[in-house]
Amino acid sequence: MPLMEIVPRALASREIQETFRRVLKFTHIVFTSKSAVRIFFDYFKKSGHTLSELKNTYIIAIGQVPAFYLKEEGVIPSYVTSDEAQTGVVRVLSALDLEEVNILLPRSSSMRPQLAHFLVEHDIHHQICTLYDAHKKRPTVLPDLEMFEEVVFTTPTVIEAFFDLFETIPEELNFHPIGFYSREALRKVLHEKRNTDLLQEI
Repeated sequence: MPLMEIVPRALASREIQETFRRVLKFTHIVFTSKSAVRIFFDYFKKSGHTLSELKNTYIIAIGQVPAFYLKEEGVIPSYVTSDEAQTGVVRVLSALDLEEVNILLPRSSSMRPQLAHFLVEHDIHHQICTLYDAHKKRPTVLPDLEMFEEVVFTTPTVIEAFFDLFETIPEELNFHPIGFYSREALRKVLHEKRNTDLLQEI
């Protein structure tokens, strides 16, 4: 059930044009979502580049989802963090020699700022490129939650959108948040709704 609409920013925009003009100068590229992967490689190819040009670039995926979509694009990530949170990349970068790196961070306009703050605070040469915006999307027809056993949440924004749509949740419905931030967002929502039984299971 799509609750978010992904809207790519125009390839012709100044920021994106400049990013792909310089894309081969980056030593590391960090992918935080499947949408970042899809849009990046679409624009990468439309800018006249080929995957072979990235053979010496260190590709980092935050979690298994972007890693899967990288492989779908024909790119084997150099490193995949064990969790879906940006803290995983911070740990990876902290262990590297960062004196001569140049990091590209393609992202959503609503991405959490932790990784960007780390790069700035440690004076690491980097560039942030906002590739897309994510907006809430209300389905025309809502499913009957009584028909399902489990709901999987991938982002805090999706959790917020879900509970905006459904006021009544079946007691037997299980929730599975992916990643630290999704888990914390779900705990917060359940706490606000005083659903202590579900809260203890998260």
